[in-house]
Amino acid sequence: NGALLAYSSDRVVRVIRSETGESIMPELQHPQPVAVITFASDGRLLATGCQDGRARVFEIGDGENAEPILPPVKHRLSVFNHQSPIKPHFVNRDQMLAVYQTDTVFIDTKTGKPSESIPTIGRGNSFAAIDPEQRMLFLGGWEAASVYDTHKLSPVNQPISADRRWVNNGIFRPDGLAVAVVAEETAHQYSLFERPMSFGPLSHPNEISCLTYSPDGRLIATGQRHDGLVVIWKTAGRQPHLKRQKLAGSHSRGLAISGDGQHVVPRGSSWWFGTLKSTRVLDAATLQPIGPELAPGGVLLAAAVSAAGERVATASVPNRLDVWDWRRGVRLIETVTLP
Repeated sequence: NGALLAYSSDRVVRVIRSETGESIMPELQHPQPVAVITFASDGRLLATGCQDGRARVFEIGDGENAEPILPPVKHRLSVFNHQSPIKPHFVNRDQMLAVYQTDTVFIDTKTGKPSESIPTIGRGNSFAAIDPEQRMLFLGGWEAASVYDTHKLSPVNQPISADRRWVNNGIFRPDGLAVAVVAEETAHQYSLFERPMSFGPLSHPNEISCLTYSPDGRLIATGQRHDGLVVIWKTAGRQPHLKRQKLAGSHSRGLAISGDGQHVVPRGSSWWFGTLKSTRVLDAATLQPIGPELAPGGVLLAAAVSAAGERVATASVPNRLDVWDWRRGVRLIETVTLP
């Protein structure tokens, strides 16, 4: 609901109130740097993916407990180091998905024990996604991707073929009736239950590093690796291409679309290629800036938009976290200095 913000700095995860910056619980310590964080849908549990190859589950609350509620479980962050890390996913409060090298496993969040599993696709899963209703799981790897029923653990559709390429990213449309996948420089949308089954290709000159849907499912935004090219696509009609534009900075690390589908927020640049020192909220239809520049004071590594679309959080080098009222371009809390 946007009330809490979780962020990692090297081996430490902190959870704060987004309106005040107040910490709500002790620091969550890890043995190695934390690559991904995810909340359960009810906001009461938080899972982390650490570079030690383990996922950990914490209970969110105002108490003093900073220890995982379960023993750490195996979780593979990625097949290749340059890929976006794979998050552990909550299916509901009682189950979490962890990605192993040979399969994807359902972990009981009360006991920490594995229950059911789904075999890994090809040479290893390069992504895992779950639909908003937590009824389906989307896995992809070398040459193929498949959607599975999370209760029956059976495929929902025929595997999506990538013709001897890695399917390196995939997401559900917000209504759960379609998926979008990326295979190197090309993206497609596939309907799970309706015809036509395929929509695309949505092509870039070079590899696509990120994609996201608008909340109403009518738009897809794709970002190209290294050069900041962002393209907005319509998911229906004869002319899918809506707008393409290169953004400032050298790398599209990610994109966020606001809850009403009207705004796009570039999430930052890769630290080893990074030149992006600010971000701006853009109109989703035109990719033109509609808010002032948000300049945290260093190379921008990440950004997130609240569920209501009113606040933007940015993380930047050197070691800063800021929360903004993006319409006014002002910080809502004092800058948090990360260790």
